[in-house]
Amino acid sequence: MHFDIEKHTIYEVLTGSRAYGFAREDSDYDYKGIAIPPLDTLYGFAYNFEQYEQGERTIYDIRKFFNLAKDCNPNVIELLWIPDKCVKTRSVWSDLLRENRHLFLSTKARFTFSGYAIAQLKRIQVHRKWLLNPVEKEPLREDYNLPSVSSLSTTVRNILKASTKEEIESMFGFGTSDYLKKELAYMQSRSNWEKYQEWRTSRNPSRFTLEEKYGYDCKHATHLVRLMKMCKEILTMGTIIVDRAEAGDAHLLQAIREGIWSYDYLIKWAEEQEREIEELYNTCTVLPKYPDVERLNDVCVSLINNFIGEV
Repeated sequence: MHFDIEKHTIYEVLTGSRAYGFAREDSDYDYKGIAIPPLDTLYGFAYNFEQYEQGERTIYDIRKFFNLAKDCNPNVIELLWIPDKCVKTRSVWSDLLRENRHLFLSTKARFTFSGYAIAQLKRIQVHRKWLLNPVEKEPLREDYNLPSVSSLSTTVRNILKASTKEEIESMFGFGTSDYLKKELAYMQSRSNWEKYQEWRTSRNPSRFTLEEKYGYDCKHATHLVRLMKMCKEILTMGTIIVDRAEAGDAHLLQAIREGIWSYDYLIKWAEEQEREIEELYNTCTVLPKYPDVERLNDVCVSLINNFIGEV
């Protein structure tokens, strides 16, 4: 870091469960913020700055923040609605940014907030599958009647690893050879085994205890529920409620974190919410389809110019 990050940080807040209002005693203290770098970084080529990370602290370049927030990235846009009690650093520039926070909101939130929630659901489903059916044996090529060394090039194998089943069928059509089918089956099995090993060795002990007890990751479930509820609030009210005590569901989210919901109920609830969110998206009148990028750009330029003129 070639400049003083503290001097250039215009806004920093406490985020995560402590901002959401359902933290436990052992919950982390996560901080995120925004910085306006000096002129040599803004206009020059010798230095690059996108974000600063230290421990549980992340400070974004203001331009990166604007780009992420205009797309309604849940982990970023919520910073503008963080309760005042969780604001660590504020300034005239952050006040101006918060005054214009409504410009970032659009119905894109339907896909980002719900999309992040569905990603949590997929993790829950994968982890549950591993809990019920542990991957105990490392897959070997010989298990699939394959030679010890693949005849596929590294490039082809990397393409296959990064492709979905539908993309592979599109690339190779229905004439996929038996050999390629075996290679694909082996690669998928190998990938699943490697992910399982990483999950098994990196799990938080207390979190694993809850998974074992309730059959799924309750922490992922908490964030799934929070994100879907926030998505519905955005589409109906045009605002983000970060403090879940204010929204009235902090105690419920705490209870979900402790396993009050069964796995089957969680899945049913998520499916119902997804249908409701789609309906709200189709009928939403409080938000534009897309943010006004020109107005946001003007705000960003104004903030940078005013800040640079003061430091």
